[in-house]
Amino acid sequence: MQTVMRKPNAMQGPASTAPDRSRIFRKTRFAVNTVEDDTKNRENNSGRSQGNDMKTWSVFLLLSAVSAALQGASPDARGFIRDWLIGGAYPSYLVDGADRGFRDDPLAEKGGEANLRPYEGMRDTALFKADKSKLIAGIGSTNEWGFKEDKTFPVVWKTFTQKGESPVVTLDGRFGPIDDHMIVYAACRIESPEARKIRLRIGSDDDFKAWLNGKLVGSANSSLGVVPDNFLHDAELRRGLNVLVLKVVDRTHGSGFCLAVSDRENRPMTDLVIRTDDPAREAEKRDNLARTPDAFDNGAYALLSLAETISLAGKNTLRVTVGSEKRGSCDALLTVNFPGRPALTFRRRIEFTGRPVVWSEPVELPPGSCRAVLALTRTGDAKPFSILEKTFEIHDPAAVSKRNAELQKQRAGWLAKLKAEEKRKQELIRTGSALEQRHAAHYKMQEEAYAALRRKNRGGPEAQSIDEPLAPAPGALRRRILLNGDHWQISEGFSRDAKNNGRTPPPEEMWKPGILPRTHFNRYFRTWYYPVENANPKDPYGKVVSRRGWESFTFDETLTRQKFRARLDIDLGPDAGERSWEFVCETVNGLLKVYLNGEYCGRWEGNIGIVRIPLKGVKPGANRLELYFSDPVTEFKLTKTPQFQERFGITGDLLLESAAAGVHLRDAAVKTRFRNNTIETENELVNRTAAPAEVRLVNSCVLDGRVRFRLPEMKGTVPPGGTLTLRSTDVWNDPVLWGIGGPYGNPVLYDLVSDLYVGGKLADRSVRPFGFREFWIAGSDFFLNGRHIILQGDVGTRGLDNRKHCDVLFPLLRADGINTIRNHDGAFQSPEFFRSCDRLGMLAYANMYPVLHENGRDTPETFIPYDEFTASPRHAYNLRNYRRWFRMVRNHPSVVVLSTDNEIFTQAWDTPAKEKFNVRNDRLGALYGQYVKNLDPERVLTRNGDVGTWGFAEKYHDDPPCDTANYHYPDFNIDSYVRNWQSVFGFRPVIYGETLYYSYGAWDNWIGAIPEQVGKKAKRVAEVARLYRKLDVPGQIYMGLSHDGFVQFDDTGRGNVWGITAAQHDAGNVPGMNGYPWLRLPWPSLSGTGLKAEFTSIDVKKSGMTVFNWFDASRPSHIRNAVNEAYRAALRPMPPVSAAPDAECLVELGPGGAGRVVLAEAADNPAGQYGVMADGKGTAWLTLPRPGRYRLSAGGTTRVVDIPGRAAYAARPGFDRIMKIDWRNHR
Repeated sequence: MQTVMRKPNAMQGPASTAPDRSRIFRKTRFAVNTVEDDTKNRENNSGRSQGNDMKTWSVFLLLSAVSAALQGASPDARGFIRDWLIGGAYPSYLVDGADRGFRDDPLAEKGGEANLRPYEGMRDTALFKADKSKLIAGIGSTNEWGFKEDKTFPVVWKTFTQKGESPVVTLDGRFGPIDDHMIVYAACRIESPEARKIRLRIGSDDDFKAWLNGKLVGSANSSLGVVPDNFLHDAELRRGLNVLVLKVVDRTHGSGFCLAVSDRENRPMTDLVIRTDDPAREAEKRDNLARTPDAFDNGAYALLSLAETISLAGKNTLRVTVGSEKRGSCDALLTVNFPGRPALTFRRRIEFTGRPVVWSEPVELPPGSCRAVLALTRTGDAKPFSILEKTFEIHDPAAVSKRNAELQKQRAGWLAKLKAEEKRKQELIRTGSALEQRHAAHYKMQEEAYAALRRKNRGGPEAQSIDEPLAPAPGALRRRILLNGDHWQISEGFSRDAKNNGRTPPPEEMWKPGILPRTHFNRYFRTWYYPVENANPKDPYGKVVSRRGWESFTFDETLTRQKFRARLDIDLGPDAGERSWEFVCETVNGLLKVYLNGEYCGRWEGNIGIVRIPLKGVKPGANRLELYFSDPVTEFKLTKTPQFQERFGITGDLLLESAAAGVHLRDAAVKTRFRNNTIETENELVNRTAAPAEVRLVNSCVLDGRVRFRLPEMKGTVPPGGTLTLRSTDVWNDPVLWGIGGPYGNPVLYDLVSDLYVGGKLADRSVRPFGFREFWIAGSDFFLNGRHIILQGDVGTRGLDNRKHCDVLFPLLRADGINTIRNHDGAFQSPEFFRSCDRLGMLAYANMYPVLHENGRDTPETFIPYDEFTASPRHAYNLRNYRRWFRMVRNHPSVVVLSTDNEIFTQAWDTPAKEKFNVRNDRLGALYGQYVKNLDPERVLTRNGDVGTWGFAEKYHDDPPCDTANYHYPDFNIDSYVRNWQSVFGFRPVIYGETLYYSYGAWDNWIGAIPEQVGKKAKRVAEVARLYRKLDVPGQIYMGLSHDGFVQFDDTGRGNVWGITAAQHDAGNVPGMNGYPWLRLPWPSLSGTGLKAEFTSIDVKKSGMTVFNWFDASRPSHIRNAVNEAYRAALRPMPPVSAAPDAECLVELGPGGAGRVVLAEAADNPAGQYGVMADGKGTAWLTLPRPGRYRLSAGGTTRVVDIPGRAAYAARPGFDRIMKIDWRNHR
């Protein structure tokens, strides 16, 4: 803060004067250091630190407490008050760039700052809120003090005496991390021997307000350094104690104040007594009084009270308790004054002996105000040394009786109204019940109408299901080999050798054993995923060290590299050269280049979609596959702050897939319609030869190895080196429906078996799972397979790309009413989540995110305009990702809602300065929504939070509007956005894409799942979710049950499956769990499907998802809490999820089998071969579509094995019940 002179337009408070300043300075003749001078002095003293400042502060408090609080002190010779009671700091929030502390009253709920009566040791707390609008926006939060979550600090009033020549009290460094944007209060009690007119001379950095006896006497809303006597305000002291309160608001940099008391001629008043504590309160403690005295003057106090608690006119008794700090005798004159009537007087000689003197006087009191005055005079003195007074209000009995009668009449009236309202309430209940019955009848009528429509659209006998065996396809079966595991080698080396597409292999010594798939992340996030901590807590990008209990673990820094190479040697068998091969990866976020045997095969760039790159130069037997990866920030400049690129890398399953050489099927899509009984297929064929190919295609719908329906045969010619798309539509009267259970149908999956004939010979057979179902909008409601359905969802953010996690979690969520999962954030790229939903019968709400912020250009000040953006490479990149995303999800029957963005703008961004930026972003979001809608107009589309978030409305209106309205956190605005949702959202179905936000984290100052918070959240769930149910809100996606349920943080340890108590957690010392909160995941093999994280954190304070157990077979999966019960009671009951329909086994080849491929195919009705490379221990983890008899092959040996299903144990934690096959001893 710079030292400046008083601004001419500085706001002056009441009774402000502006005398000749030179006259004041000549009279007082003192030198003053400004706050800046003090700051410079501190900075020049290299031996002092903030900690030393705090110690010095404490010493001052201790030394000054006795003298100032008990005996009192006087202003100095210049009138400056040196002894203060100081309390703080409280927050001064920035609103539209201005500090609100001058206007805000942080003590409003405690009587208000004007009525402060502080005392030494008085305690309070100050909450410094993080900007939760930014938290909800998912962009983090840094408030005025640099906090990323709410923080609460204690406020303790302490005495301080300003030493030295300068009268300026410096507030810098006094309140821990709070040094700017703060409110601090300074107070004292001025004891005056008589009533006086005074002048307060104030200097403040920055704003201030001053109150004397509760009356505002001066203020200034200006940013200045401390200039003594800068603001002059006239006021009046009464005889005895006067409470002075000064509020100082610091904006930035230095802060402090000084205050002097003078008469109206600016002469310092040095005969005043300054007390930092309330002497009446001291007397209460010293003399063991029943309450604080009513009056104190010159060392004496008095408690004055009437015997009758209700002060009615008439006879009463005035009780007097009087005491003094000094011993001795005096004359007491008690006068009771009445307006317009003679006063009552009582005289008494009293002796002060260290104990209070108590007596009573009978009084006859008239109605009105009366003032009792007790004057104490020492023998021989003409004037009283102490005058103690109190005012009483005496009530007229007749007026009280009259008022009581009026109140009784009012009460009777209100009771009559209450009775009428109760009657009206019952009528409304009956009306509501009738409407609910009509509503239910309406839905039933709609469902019957759809059933009739379906009957009307039935085809003839040819549209009926059949039951035929699936013909064998020798020589046409595909082979898929899963490459996941620890048999990869990883190197940091890379090159931009353009002549060879970036391939210059690193030296051999740079290659190290590694695992794929795996997650890479910025160095900032190392402590999020591994048991390490920052060596320097202030440097999250510096060195990390292992946490306690994990001293033997060393973090692999290659996981933070933005570029890496990977290679793998694999034996593809003697016939490999006769087949067509593709490299497949299910999730890549970045740039990927693929090489085989040193030959460049192709590249892929993006953040979502199934990667398919044809391989060149495949040889019989051994082949070397090489991958080059570069992260999206480096390659595409996707974010302005690349240091916060959290997750990227090759994170999905890696496979090699072979088909017939020449012409084969590349992709297939299936669309089904319940209402008109149709099935539509689209097959894409590719010709890798130099000649055109005449083809015939037959699509069959297969269930349990039997053909149930066959679509019409299609023919065509595939051009050389080109593609051909064949489409077919047919009526199917009686398919088994895919649904979520109950009346919607069970999650039955068919296989679309596509047989491709080339030259009259079966050349290729492709198998694609699908479910027959239809999901649509009717009016403002959703229907699934002809049945009305409410989407009751959970926002899943952790573990959804893990099959086992879903197997254990989904049944628990369904038991509490959840039928939909929104895959927000981490799992949105993974097809494994959708496969889990397909298998178990959970609806999926798929999310995608565009890239709108280009590195260095897209800020509210410098953003690329809409027209320019839509012509940019970034826009083309987004469109490619949307196409890939759509193709990834289109065949999954569980996917019923597509969301093309999330909170394009929120209240965090909704400021006038960002208006144009927000409009551009919202226009782009609408454009991408329409683009995806055009890919399949029958899909239900939404845009998360597009209508608004937490009270803020959309900036750009879609034309045509999106299928659904999507609003986040309507529970903050129930009257505006819930009770009348149909009319508010234009009679479109509304989806509350996020509601009832997680209650144990940042929004709640990381309070954790303490019992009180769990109970509070359960109560709120009961209120809001019941209302949604009553109002038939079509889409309710909670954020949510998986976070707030399944946990309680307490001293019993019974709130989590690990038995960890709050005390153990806080101490970081859990018996039998030395490395708490980290656990190493007990994978049975590093081969098999899915990304296999090495560690997980089970922090029992955070949320249900952090303590949820899906991996430890020795413990239960979960502990229910009150939130679980609240959701179960409030949501509509749902049918249970289906049991897992698939199968698995572990084939143990032994150490010599590491890297060997184990192939499996169904023995009774083969549809293709599925292979897995064994991990470093020689174990191959096979996941198969259904239980049954399989032909397994490895190392030239083939065996037929019956593999049981997972249904009996899939929903239980752990891997102990997986079938193990010892290949060396199995017969």
